[in-house]
Amino acid sequence: MRIKWRNNRLIVWSLIAVLLLSLIGCGMPGSERGQSGNNVNGDLKIGLVTDERGINAPYYQDVWQSLQKASRDFSIGCDYVQVRNQKEYSNMLAQLKQQKCGLILTLGSDAVPAVLEAAAQNPKIKYICLDTSLEEGTHPANVMAVTFRVEQPAFLAGYLAGKMTKTRVAGFISGDNKDLAQKYHYAYKAGLRYAKPNCQLMKGLAATYTNKNRYQAIAERMIDSRADIVLQITGKPDTGTVELLDQYQAALASINKKWDDIIYDLAKQYKEDKLELKDLTLGLAENALELSSTSPDMIPEEIHNNLLTLQGRIIAGELVVPRNEEEYLKFIDN
Repeated sequence: MRIKWRNNRLIVWSLIAVLLLSLIGCGMPGSERGQSGNNVNGDLKIGLVTDERGINAPYYQDVWQSLQKASRDFSIGCDYVQVRNQKEYSNMLAQLKQQKCGLILTLGSDAVPAVLEAAAQNPKIKYICLDTSLEEGTHPANVMAVTFRVEQPAFLAGYLAGKMTKTRVAGFISGDNKDLAQKYHYAYKAGLRYAKPNCQLMKGLAATYTNKNRYQAIAERMIDSRADIVLQITGKPDTGTVELLDQYQAALASINKKWDDIIYDLAKQYKEDKLELKDLTLGLAENALELSSTSPDMIPEEIHNNLLTLQGRIIAGELVVPRNEEEYLKFIDN
């Protein structure tokens, strides 16, 4: 029996050794490393912090794929870390610092408090808060924010809803009623009335970001009340999914942020030591947002062409989209 036990111990220790060698060869899970080249600043590395949904969530997947492309093209290392809850942002930012990330990206407003604290303690690290706004002059010089004029595609979605509705009743559903949701709501409402002045808009508040059944129940009640098209923000307004749904809750169109060029350009500037940490606000003119048709065959060509014309007017500054109630009231009075 003793001889057998010794043999088993040898097998166990052999397996442990093989496992350790495998881990060393593969690297840490959740890490992507570009073939870093040498430059005057030394090897460069960019870190990304995701929320609890992780890197496979569509919202983060687009950003990560763009970062991977930049990593390959510019010989920059890149890593990501995932938080399990909001309290972990500080620890994950510290982890990316330990991994020698000189530029760290976060998405959404949840990470902002931890970023501001970390930035004050680490002035040599650059931080970019994507898809959130920061009050000018209130954050450290090594932090910048990238935010979006979401009201612009929301107006186009409202126009599309106004042209597509047959009942003259549309709906709007969001998880909260904060400033960003208000931007979507009033811009959508303005586009709806621009297309069909006497169209009625129903508004629903899910009071949740994760309970999809509640969103569906609200949409069904609206449809029962004659709404045949609904703009729905599932999840948080900054990081959620924004879709225009028909009466069967099939998606007609969605509002998308075009991360490819945004992340790529920021990484290129970082590589070339030309990254100026100035807050950016991006919209249709910068090709950073789009109203993308998910069912193009359902949208008549005339309406599609009208949307392109409206988009051109917004880009040219001829049509200024309202972002709140005060601006909306002025818009419909003109």
